[in-house]
Amino acid sequence: MDLDEESLKITIVVDGIRLLFKDMSSSSVSSGRTLKRKCLCGDEAVMKPSGTDLNPGRRFLGCPKYPINYMQEKAKLIEDQANEYEKKAKEYESKAKEFDNMTEVYEWRIKEMKRVERKKIKEAGTMERNFWMKLLVVLLVLVMENVEKKTLTGFCYWGGERKVNANGTFLYNGGTCVAVLLQEGSKVNELRDKICGALNINLEGKLYFYNTKRDKTKYVTLNDDNGVAMLFHLNEDDVDLFVEDT
Repeated sequence: MDLDEESLKITIVVDGIRLLFKDMSSSSVSSGRTLKRKCLCGDEAVMKPSGTDLNPGRRFLGCPKYPINYMQEKAKLIEDQANEYEKKAKEYESKAKEFDNMTEVYEWRIKEMKRVERKKIKEAGTMERNFWMKLLVVLLVLVMENVEKKTLTGFCYWGGERKVNANGTFLYNGGTCVAVLLQEGSKVNELRDKICGALNINLEGKLYFYNTKRDKTKYVTLNDDNGVAMLFHLNEDDVDLFVEDT
C-alpha cells in the first residue's frame, strides 16, 4: 500500500471521528436545551456559582435578576402577609365590637328581667298583704257577728211632759208610752223607725232624747250612730227614750 492510500484512509477515519463527535455535541446541546428551567419571574434560569460558606463555588440554577428580584418578591410577600394580617385584625376587631354590642344587649335584658322580677315580687307581696288584711277583716266581722249583742228594753214616751223630782224619781205626765226591744249595733235611722212605728207617729220633725240610770236629770240627744252606740254603753237593761216635736 502506497502512502497516498494510507493517507486517504487516515483522513476518512479522522473525518468519521469528527463527524461522530459533532453529532454527540449536537445531541448534548439539544438535550441541554430540554433541561432549561424558567424562574418564577418568567425569565430563563441561569447557572450561577454559590457564594455561601457551606457550598462555595457550587453551581446552581437561579434567577438572572437575583438578588434584586428575590428581595423585591420577598418584600412583596411580606407586605401581602402584613395586609392579610391587618385584614384579619380588622375582622376580629369588628367581631369584638359586635360581641360587645351583644353583651350590652344581654346585660340590658338581664337587668330588665331582674326589674320585672322585682316588680312581680313586690306585687305578689302587696297581693299577699291585701289578702291577709281582707281575711282579717272577714274574721273580725265573723267574730263581731258571733259576739252576743246587748239588748235593751226601751220605754218610749210621746205627747206628755217629762219631769224629774228632787229625790231623783222620774215622772212623765200624760202622753203615750210603749216598750220596744233595742239591739246593739242598730243604726240611728233604724232606731227612729222602730220608735215612731211603735208610737204610731210620723218621724218627720222629731227630736229624740234619752237619760241614763246614773243621772236622770240629764238628757242626751240621739242624733247619729255614735249616739246610738253611747246609748247602749251608758245603760244596762233598760232606757227611757223621749220623742218631741222640733
